[in-house]
Amino acid sequence: MNTKSQSGFTLIELMIVIAIIGILAAIAIPSYNEYVAKAQAGEAYTLLAGKKTPMAEFYGDTGRWPSSVAAVADQGSSGAFIAIVTISSGANSTGPVELTADIRNTEVSAYLRGRSIQLTSTRGTTWTCFSNDVDDRFLPSACR
Repeated sequence: MNTKSQSGFTLIELMIVIAIIGILAAIAIPSYNEYVAKAQAGEAYTLLAGKKTPMAEFYGDTGRWPSSVAAVADQGSSGAFIAIVTISSGANSTGPVELTADIRNTEVSAYLRGRSIQLTSTRGTTWTCFSNDVDDRFLPSACR
């Protein structure tokens, strides 16, 4: 009698491996999406922080805030994930000013689409970062 020895994986072994991969993917994908959102929110803060010094210098020289970001910083008013950085309140005034980084509606994390991060200051010496519509877990540590 001629017997052949079979080798390979059984169906149950393959099903166990697929189940393990599915469990790992169910954990890893949401964590990765949150990591991506944090990195994209970090770009917003970086663009805003780059405007602090020119804004404070303008305020120190003129005693008022500029009418637009372009008046003090001709570059870096948008980024890969940021549509535009604008002065949304306090422009041409001596009161508090608020810089806003508007996050794009496309090609960004669903956690951040269409939302914004703000920096505010009274005299340009201290700045406060916050967001009314971005969850704190996605904000850079300077904004929490």
